[in-house]
Order: sequence, then structure tokens, then C-alpha cells
Amino acid sequence: MCHRSLVNVVVVSMLIMSSFNSSMASTPSKVIRAVTTPQGTIFSGGGFVITHPSAGHYHISFTAGTWTGTINGAFTSCLFVPQVQPLSTTATVEISNYSSPPDGSGSIDVTLESGVDAGLAMVFTSIVC
Repeated sequence: MCHRSLVNVVVVSMLIMSSFNSSMASTPSKVIRAVTTPQGTIFSGGGFVITHPSAGHYHISFTAGTWTGTINGAFTSCLFVPQVQPLSTTATVEISNYSSPPDGSGSIDVTLESGVDAGLAMVFTSIVC
């Protein structure tokens, strides 16, 4: 990865983190952030497993208990909202196969319309979890 791309990744990551920190400050939530390389390696952040089965395709999965919490003293699983932004490309991202089972695990598939690999800036948010 060239130096310029690396700087772009870090800058985008910091922007995403600061915007979510300020907008979610008064709402109890769980936020997982990460930036990946085009090959699907986690560059910054984490909290999930990512696989890269083919060009432009990524599978993100969360282990059981990731998206759980306690509301009014009762254990609950929570839905999460995925946000994915490709880095260094204008390709459109498609999120498919969203799964959020009762055990607090979850997964999504990410496909870049261009079919090429790109780094990804990702934020996963769950309110009251």
C-alpha cells in the first residue's frame, strides 16, 4: 500500500470516528469501527472477522454476544446498522445477506459494484445495546 493511500485511510478513519462520537454522545449505543486493506486485512479497529472470498467481495461476521446488552435489567440481542465506505474508488457498495440472530452474532456481505478490491471504512452501530 503506498504512503498516500495509507494517509487517506487514516484520515477517513479519524473523520468517521469523530463524527460518530459527537452525534451519538447522549445515546447509549455500541459502535464498532474499522478500516481494512483492499485484501481484507484489518488495518485499524476490529471486533469482527472479515474474509475476502473473491475480488470486490467481503464477508464480515461478528461472534455470538457482540450485539447484546441489558435493557431495564433484561438481557436482549440488538440489531446493528452497517455503514461501509470504499476507499480510493468511486465504486458503489452493496450490503447484502444481513443477519442478526438472537445470540448477538451477525454478518453481512459487502460487494463493490466494480468487482475490484478496495480498502473499506466501516462503522457498525447499535442503539441501546
